[in-house]
Amino acid sequence: MISYGCWGYPMLEYLWRGWSHWSMALAGGLCFGLLGFVSDCLQGQSLPVRCAAGASVITSVEFLFGCIFNLALGMHVWDYSDELLNIAGQVCARYSALWFVLCLPLMRLTDRLVVRDSLAVGAKTAYNKNRKPIGRRMRQHAASDQRTKLSDYIGML
Repeated sequence: MISYGCWGYPMLEYLWRGWSHWSMALAGGLCFGLLGFVSDCLQGQSLPVRCAAGASVITSVEFLFGCIFNLALGMHVWDYSDELLNIAGQVCARYSALWFVLCLPLMRLTDRLVVRDSLAVGAKTAYNKNRKPIGRRMRQHAASDQRTKLSDYIGML
């Protein structure tokens, strides 16, 4: 899942503004991996709730990477200082809203990738209460209905 984010995030930037920076591949991998975690933790919640959480995660990663690469290292990869409702010029409401919209297909994609990956290794498919297949990350919790822990998630990557 992380590899999809590593090439997908910079690709979105190329399409949106015509260029990207290598640090965005790192941010993309982290974001897409965390989106899978968010999707697992909020399984059963509505898609808008999961997308709002996903947009918050992506915005947080962007802020972290902005503080590191733009402010601390002075690389000037982006600057949202002219945007309304920005925080230190690293994130802004406009792009957070855009991430919410982009999370609509991304949340569904993370769910499909987890199921496909588990089927690819010949694992038996587990199902949730609505008879929808769940991925290998949630399979261990299907019987006990526990929440996915971040350490469990990272261990399964």
